[in-house]
Amino acid sequence: MSAHVNPAWQRSGLGRGLVERLTARLVNEDITIVSLYAEPNVVGLYNRLGFVANPDGIKGMAFQKTSKPGKALVEQAAATAAVAA
Repeated sequence: MSAHVNPAWQRSGLGRGLVERLTARLVNEDITIVSLYAEPNVVGLYNRLGFVANPDGIKGMAFQKTSKPGKALVEQAAATAAVAA
């Protein structure tokens, strides 16, 4: 899921409300780990809502279908293609 608040509505409490309701619903459904990527200018908001940066030294990583594949991914795809042939 990806979400953002339109700049015209920022600092109105809309983002806080969204995050509060979403995290409450996830916790209610026994989802106890919620991760996100935050723009530097909103990190303080997430801190105030209980999020912490890099808990237990965990660093976030992301894969995007449109991103340039890394060498290992290319090699794995080539090996998979060779086995399938």
